[in-house]
Amino acid sequence: MHITGVLLFKRILDFKQAALARLRDKRKGVRHPVGPAFPLKGTVSLRGGAATACDWSGSPANLSSNGVSLFLPPATITARGEKTTLRLSIDQYALRLPGVVAHFRVLSTHAVCGLTLEFPDFTAQKAFFQLLEAVCLGGSMAPVKSATVAGCPPGLSVEQYCADAKSRLAVWRQAATRQIDSFELVIDGHCLRGEARGPTLEVYARQAGGGTGKTARSDPAYNLSADVTGEVRQLFRWVLLNFTKVVPADVQAFMQEVIKGTRTPAEQAISRSFAPPSSAPPSFPPPRPRRSTTRPPLSLK
Repeated sequence: MHITGVLLFKRILDFKQAALARLRDKRKGVRHPVGPAFPLKGTVSLRGGAATACDWSGSPANLSSNGVSLFLPPATITARGEKTTLRLSIDQYALRLPGVVAHFRVLSTHAVCGLTLEFPDFTAQKAFFQLLEAVCLGGSMAPVKSATVAGCPPGLSVEQYCADAKSRLAVWRQAATRQIDSFELVIDGHCLRGEARGPTLEVYARQAGGGTGKTARSDPAYNLSADVTGEVRQLFRWVLLNFTKVVPADVQAFMQEVIKGTRTPAEQAISRSFAPPSSAPPSFPPPRPRRSTTRPPLSLK
């Protein structure tokens, strides 16, 4: 597995210092729950009064702009104020960050450990905020009243979801059967569009004026390089895995199948490398409830 202590995305989510400061203020004090399907793992090295440290692994419960809360085994021992190192790992990426235990509780089935992170440099902070954005955007996606979409094909209806002014999801359904026909997910300057026929999946840059659709996809100015396309697809997968139950289960399943069915050979290899073990999972962390043809472009205002 390739381990990196730098950026998770080198070509997208390239926060500058001023922009990251504004984003940090916006996210300050808010805890963003991690989706139960999101394959993020956390490992902390804790002494708990012993002579040598022991590594404890579990699943992050939530992320904030300067901290992480973890579900750990009930045998974990530590105390508030202990300095530690957190290793966050997902897919082929890993990020190591120093931190301090902010709170710790042991329950019957698991322990809850909250860490305040101490970013050693701007690059480490940027990498963490790239991860935080995927969790936040997915968890913030909520339904909005569907306005009439100009040129909506006969026989189709549309439903829309929004995380912020630059991040929206549109889903088109067959009006008679309610079967999903296609979707369009827009995050900032990138668009991912999938259709049931095939299935097919397209990733391209969004026009500055707000348009997407056939014109944008056929214009070389909006085509993305293979490296950028790979990063966009990965970000969108991570966002999808943090959707809550307000996004219908059939929408989530449809999007997952389309993205999975159109993976590149390299992405398929990564998926096989990180397939879940066949044995039963450990008793921790405790189970969490599940947060449970060209279409008209999605207009972003």
